[in-house]
Amino acid sequence: MESRRVADGGRRARVAVVGVMLAASLAALAADHHDDFGAATASWSAGAQWHVVPGAAPRLVVDAAADSFAWRTDWPLRHTWSVTVDMTIAELKGNHGSTGAAGVALSAAGNPGPKILVTVTRHASNMTLIELQYSDGDWRRLLSSGWLPGADRDYKLRLERRAGDDFLHLAVSGDQGLSYESDTPPVPRKVLESLAAVGLRGNAARVAFASAALTTPNPESAWYGRIANLAAGDLLVHFWTGDAATGYVAPTWNGYRAAQLPDPRGALWDRGTLLRVLDNLGGEDSRQRIAADWKHTKAVYTAAEFGTAGTSVNPACDDCGWNALTLLLYHRVTGDPDALADAHALVTSAFDRWQDEQLGGGLWYSNERKHKSLYQVGLVLAALDLDDAALRARALSCYDWMETHLLRPDGLYWCDCGADGPVGANRPNDIHEAGSVTFLAGNMGMGVLHARRYRATHDDTYLKRAQRTADAVLAHLTDGHGVLLDERDAWANGTFAGEWAREVLTLPGMSEAHRDLLRDTAAAIAARARTADGYYGGCWNGPADGPASVWSRGGSRPGQLMTSANAVNVVVAAAALGDG
Repeated sequence: MESRRVADGGRRARVAVVGVMLAASLAALAADHHDDFGAATASWSAGAQWHVVPGAAPRLVVDAAADSFAWRTDWPLRHTWSVTVDMTIAELKGNHGSTGAAGVALSAAGNPGPKILVTVTRHASNMTLIELQYSDGDWRRLLSSGWLPGADRDYKLRLERRAGDDFLHLAVSGDQGLSYESDTPPVPRKVLESLAAVGLRGNAARVAFASAALTTPNPESAWYGRIANLAAGDLLVHFWTGDAATGYVAPTWNGYRAAQLPDPRGALWDRGTLLRVLDNLGGEDSRQRIAADWKHTKAVYTAAEFGTAGTSVNPACDDCGWNALTLLLYHRVTGDPDALADAHALVTSAFDRWQDEQLGGGLWYSNERKHKSLYQVGLVLAALDLDDAALRARALSCYDWMETHLLRPDGLYWCDCGADGPVGANRPNDIHEAGSVTFLAGNMGMGVLHARRYRATHDDTYLKRAQRTADAVLAHLTDGHGVLLDERDAWANGTFAGEWAREVLTLPGMSEAHRDLLRDTAAAIAARARTADGYYGGCWNGPADGPASVWSRGGSRPGQLMTSANAVNVVVAAAALGDG
């Protein structure tokens, strides 16, 4: 018992270290631009009203009778950024000396002119008004604090766009106790994505700026790759036993580690969720671990258990698909023909058991034969990876069945189809966290199938299908804040994220918006779906856990291997895209 306490204490220490590393990485892997105006204003594009007042505490000062701007065009805004400004509204020139204003402006690329304005207006009666506006051709006010009391003259202003958000966060504090903080309503993404330069603003006032700073993720530091490695490290801390060369994925049941499990080997498909992360991460360490896990897993399961569908090891077509893909991964890494033979046997068994012509074809989800499902996409992908013409024909017939019977008018796919047609056809918009009539991973899997068919045949029909699927995911499977919606299945929705990034989002004509969605989702997971001890929740834009997490309330908790691994697989997939 003592040795177990020591081992657990060591694991907790590693969790703490990894947690500190990830938190530090998110803060430190940034491009920091800072100006305290100790030099001339050559870096700022400004009019004659702007000048530096030197001294121990230099200031960039504007004497503005009307609106006046200074622009910093060499501070590039990315998809995640924070602008901070310290300023003093020193002399009021508007409305007969009763008001003056200052703030921050953001402009579009190649056209220094405000698209976003944050304005702090000081009134001589010791009141302050804070407003935020954006322009899409017409100016629209998003925030107004109303007049706030206080004799403040010095202000710190922070405006930020956080990962995956389609809104802005504004915080303003004053030297006499003023404090205002708020999120804006949604800003059109076309406005947010057009932003490229930071500006300072003075209006009817003498304004002294003490400093200005911009922080963004740094493309030079391979930010997404770093958070992918750190997130994968979290998984290994919690769910790997032994070293890289001789260890294996810890046995889990229902995703949890425990001293006593219903089957001491754990569930077979659970382990594949972590191995998929390692495969997408790549590198010698990952390959070594996959090979080590195969050595362990091969020793504790028989060929009959691997290769038979409809059993406790492979109870339904989704389990069969995930397990067949894992066996193919083992074979790809180790070259062991047994892994290939086991995958072939399992796919054949699943097709023999569940494929028929009822409902027009396709595969029954399970032995209950209640419905046929988009979950069969894993088996179809596995079958197409096998060198077997008969299985290939059967798989393509299932692909055609899904395209014919599950495709929705909006470009997504229904998850299930029964004797009465698609399940949920009377509630097509019932798509939310922890419940949905469609299935994110199934849609991604279909996108991968389209992409592979296009590359195999050069038929533009399949390219258009892939583009349609990506467009539908972007339009309908986000949380409304620029992050992918983990809607139906927190244990599977990240399954094909790696293939989606490498094979679908690299197709001709694919918009950068699709890649941005995956990147922003990865950044949101790292920032807001990670628990303090290094697990990952199903609400990919947060919260990671607790009563506010609909997935945790529904029973898919961060501490379960599948929940954490599927979230991390999205983070790792985004790293394949680079930093953009």
